Amino acid sequence: MIAALLLAAALASEAPAAPAPRGTITHYHIDAPEVRDSKRDVRVYTPPGYDDPANASRRYPVVYLLHGWPGSEGNWPNMGHAGATADSLIASGRIPPVVLVFPDGTGKGLLGRSLYIDSYDGLSKVETFITTHLISWVDSTFRTIRSPQSRGVIGLSDGGTAAINFALQHPDIFGACGSHSADLRLKKGMGMGGVIGPDPGATKLLGAEPRVRRDAHEARRAAHVPRVPGHARVEVLAHAPARLARGGDLADARRVKVV
Repeated sequence: MIAALLLAAALASEAPAAPAPRGTITHYHIDAPEVRDSKRDVRVYTPPGYDDPANASRRYPVVYLLHGWPGSEGNWPNMGHAGATADSLIASGRIPPVVLVFPDGTGKGLLGRSLYIDSYDGLSKVETFITTHLISWVDSTFRTIRSPQSRGVIGLSDGGTAAINFALQHPDIFGACGSHSADLRLKKGMGMGGVIGPDPGATKLLGAEPRVRRDAHEARRAAHVPRVPGHARVEVLAHAPARLARGGDLADARRVKVV
């Protein structure tokens, strides 16, 4: 269910004829000692009806949406229209009511680049912040379903690379991921110095990150592969960001078995 939700939420572009009931996006500032930030920005979407007394005991699946670089937690709700898209999908019955979380994933690199990993010097542990502190805060603050089967992650660009890495490294946390315009093989690039440090440690750090062992062209052409028990499901999309903004073609998305 969560994998279908990820794809639908990422690719839908048509709204229902009638105005959809609207969810709520709230901007929070939370303490994040892992990244030395006492007011880390996080935005959270709660679906229509979340605050209704009749739903007081209801729990919801949750999806984390990771922005690209350079970027911020406001990218998905604003430029990506994530709230309006979720409203439309929920109203049409294509997905169940869901909680969406938009964290600030900036780090020590140029213009805040982080790769969503823990920096080499331990001063900016973005991965640790998201997979431990943020998950705990969300699950204790909102009525989420606290299981990997009902928790997914979507990312664009650097966030797309992170979504794959999170699903591979933390299958006990994330049961599925959606990745858009990601680097499927990490290598040294602009703005990474503050994150990966100098060689030889930099190359070693990048080499330690899990990788999808197919390039983007192969990922697009890969056939559907059934889910392997005990592994996260990965949805890889090789669309350019501009095309995603117009609404991608679902036929271009293929499930890729991670080996």
